[in-house]
Amino acid sequence: MTNPHSGPDVPVRPLDPWSGAGAPHTPYNLVIALIALVQLINTADFMLVGVALPSIGRDLAVSNTLAGWVVSINALTYAGFVMLGGRLSDLIGQRRCTIFGLALFSLGSTLAFLSPRIEFLLAARAIQGVGNAIMCPATFAMLNTLLPPGPIRNRGYGVYGITQGLSTLVGAGLGGVFTTAFGWRSVFLLTLPFALSAIAIAFLAVPKASAHRTRRALDYWGAVLITGSTTLLILGLSSLHRPGWIGAPDGAGSLVAGAALLAVFLLVEGRLKDPLVPLKMFSFPAVMTSNLAIGCGVAATTGLMLLVNLYMQRVLGYSAMQAGFGIIPFAVGGIIGGQCLGLFLSRFSIRANALTGFGIYLAGILFFGSLSSTDGYLAHIGPGLAVAGFSSVFGLLAAMARATAAVPHDDQGAASGIVYVSQKLGRAVGTSVALTVLAACAAQQLDIVVSYRVSFVALGGLLALALLGLALPTRPVATADIVPLRPRASGAGEA
Repeated sequence: MTNPHSGPDVPVRPLDPWSGAGAPHTPYNLVIALIALVQLINTADFMLVGVALPSIGRDLAVSNTLAGWVVSINALTYAGFVMLGGRLSDLIGQRRCTIFGLALFSLGSTLAFLSPRIEFLLAARAIQGVGNAIMCPATFAMLNTLLPPGPIRNRGYGVYGITQGLSTLVGAGLGGVFTTAFGWRSVFLLTLPFALSAIAIAFLAVPKASAHRTRRALDYWGAVLITGSTTLLILGLSSLHRPGWIGAPDGAGSLVAGAALLAVFLLVEGRLKDPLVPLKMFSFPAVMTSNLAIGCGVAATTGLMLLVNLYMQRVLGYSAMQAGFGIIPFAVGGIIGGQCLGLFLSRFSIRANALTGFGIYLAGILFFGSLSSTDGYLAHIGPGLAVAGFSSVFGLLAAMARATAAVPHDDQGAASGIVYVSQKLGRAVGTSVALTVLAACAAQQLDIVVSYRVSFVALGGLLALALLGLALPTRPVATADIVPLRPRASGAGEA
């Protein structure tokens, strides 16, 4: 038996231990639970802190801008270190990176809870971001390295998608309740039980790294260059919507410097024996087009959440809490989308699932683009959010699976790191596109509802770009990691 995604020096991992055909020491249900817990921690933390921001600003007596850095510093350290975290999981093992990342995140959470001043809180949030950057790509890589192709891996992807929706519910719901009842510090303790449980599961369920992994060198220069490049790019993209962007320290200069560092990074990586990011993985067209789709999809989702929240408060007159609960249909749709994806991956190619999800998502975004001044929440916003939640999780997760399906096991961490960088860049782009178009419409003195309609359509353009990339013809991979249960007449190897 051979593994088409392993090199000649990589031991073949047998398949299903419960069927008698695989390694008897990998409890797959526990691995899936670990992947879900890390995803829950990652997503819920973002939602929890976002809800608590106003209370943080009031209690620590800081401006809204400085309070906003409680979210921004976490996002920057996460994005800056995620490629390094992904590569570390390839070099020293997913088990070690998961445990270390969770421990670092837990330390940051504890320090955030104890922070007496904003400076301490920002440092604690930076530590949390680094922890996220180490644990997230390691656990996502487990989907393709520890779970065998077929029903078990499909179930893993489905649970991962379901957790996206559950995380939104947990973050938005519990964040408001705990902040109101116990103060903003309490939100940093909410994820600690999940993190400690995940550490215990990682010790029990994840096998130790093979000895051959430790003999590969870490590309320190590549780590420095990609960390600096990603941080500067996200700073520049996040400030696109601000007045005076070109002359601002985090404006055009950040983008130019980030692009220059990225160019140097690519030159350095092409000359190294053990690069941080093996450029050979970009020889698979599916890696490039899928990461483009991921970035565009996350951008559309980020912009959609921002615009819908603003619309509910500024146009429909909702309070912040009402607007928060108004997002629930999106979360419920995401839970259903994750469940459906786990089933559909067994019957259709990964690309077909991604195209279907993004196609429905584009229709949902354009539905928001048909808003009228007489439409309320029940007639338009609620149904649109349910469709968007379903299709965004369905399409994005299929694109994430496609972005890593053809990558060898020893490079799965790096491939997962690229996926998370695409998400972070997409989040910055989505915020800027939504706010820039909305501001441009206001400058033209357009009706407020028309302004939102135009902004939604602009987000639809990002999804159209994602669909175009996914639809481009690619050569079939040797073997799809997600094996359909029912053979197709043609294109069976198409990812």
